[in-house]
Formats: sequence, C-alpha cells, structure tokens
Amino acid sequence: MARPALNGISPETGLPSTWSAETVKWKAPLPGPSGGHAGGWGDSIFVSSPDPEKNLLLLCLDRKTGAVAVAKRIVEGGNIERGRNNMASPSPITDGRAVYILYGTGDFAALDFSGQELWRRDLAKDYGKFAINWIYGSSPLFVRWQALPPSAAALAGSE
Repeated sequence: MARPALNGISPETGLPSTWSAETVKWKAPLPGPSGGHAGGWGDSIFVSSPDPEKNLLLLCLDRKTGAVAVAKRIVEGGNIERGRNNMASPSPITDGRAVYILYGTGDFAALDFSGQELWRRDLAKDYGKFAINWIYGSSPLFVRWQALPPSAAALAGSE
C-alpha cells in the first residue's frame, strides 16, 4: 500500500461505492460507542472505545478478520458522555511504527502495534483541564511526521 499524501485522498482503487450486507467483510463488536474513526496500517486497524466501567481503551483489530488482537486500557475511569459523544471520540493515528491516541481527558499516549506503551503525557496536568463545552473530538495530527495534539500542530504548521 502506498503511503497517503496527507491530503485526504486514498491511492486505493476498487473500493465499494455503496454499503450493503454483501460488501461488509466482517463486523466487530466494540466495548462501547466512539465518534472516532479507525486508523490503520498493514493488517492492524486501531479504534478507540470506552468500556462499561468508563475506562478508555485503544483496540487493535486484525484487518482480515476483525478479531481483537490487542486491547489496552489507556485511561482508568475517565469517560464522560454527553449526548451521543464521549471522551473516546478522537481518532487514533499511526506512522506505521507506533499508534498515537489523545483522549478528551488530556491523556496522550503512543503504543507499539503489540500494545506496549512507548510514552504517555497528561496534557491536562501540564496545561490545565480541557475546557469542553460539548465534548472533545480533536484527534492528534502529524506535522513533519511528529505526532502532536491539535493546538500544538496548528502552531508548528504556521512556522
């Protein structure tokens, strides 16, 4: 698979233009709802989800089967729900070496594809609790292939 050009356009061809029972290859039940989209690389699909105990999880699903390969609790008891959204709404991103996730709690972490934590940072502790009127949904971004939270990415991108 060719690396995307970071412009929102996929180089993939032959993708389905409609959804139906015939075009769905598999379904995977998740512990809870999330407004985030999946991120993937190779055979690994990453999704964020809360569980019934309000923990915030990062899951790695097998692209071919949908089976959960890794389930890692990133934040214990940190989920807050507002309407149809929750603190797991930001999407995970990957550079092919690590997966990065930022939650509405301010917890920002990097893990390898086996679920081993590479680093973690509590942005709310460092800079203050996030001011959220509705719910937090801003995903981390890559700037020059460095994973940054959205506000820092905006500043880095203006250089």
